[in-house]
Amino acid sequence: GKSVAPVVVAFVPRVTYDDYGPKVKQFVEAVAEELIPMIDERFRTLQGGENRLMTGIASGSFASAYLALSRPETVGNVALQSFYFREEAEEELRGLIADGDRESTRFWMGWSRYDLRGGDLDCEADSREMAKLLAEAGYDVTTHESTDGGGWGMWRASTGRILEWVFGN
Repeated sequence: GKSVAPVVVAFVPRVTYDDYGPKVKQFVEAVAEELIPMIDERFRTLQGGENRLMTGIASGSFASAYLALSRPETVGNVALQSFYFREEAEEELRGLIADGDRESTRFWMGWSRYDLRGGDLDCEADSREMAKLLAEAGYDVTTHESTDGGGWGMWRASTGRILEWVFGN
């Protein structure tokens, strides 16, 4: 109540890894057309994307970006932590960035210099690339790089910063 306005928070259970890639459109549809209307019906919420935040980590951040870029009237603030591109829908996401609503959608991005990596996965590099793409396209982008490690500790430690960024008093 001192640094963040009162908020209603809905935690979406983790879905399978594949739901954020090939099924990202169904995920977005479920959140935008079922979950958010149900929350608005049951609670006194402020309407409009500018009053909503979607956040995700790793592949969940890809789904969060996809939702905000494809439905800015639904979610206008998005926090991406340890973002990485999902091959199955990467070109679509890049198209959404190019065609998106720069006035209504803003991004907070966090990653670590020691973030998740292995094989084709490199969250630090993909987070940097995504932040650069968004900034070059004209979106409002705030970034935070952690130097003390990645994973759950970093993600949890960012929660206050993210909430203040959107709902700060």
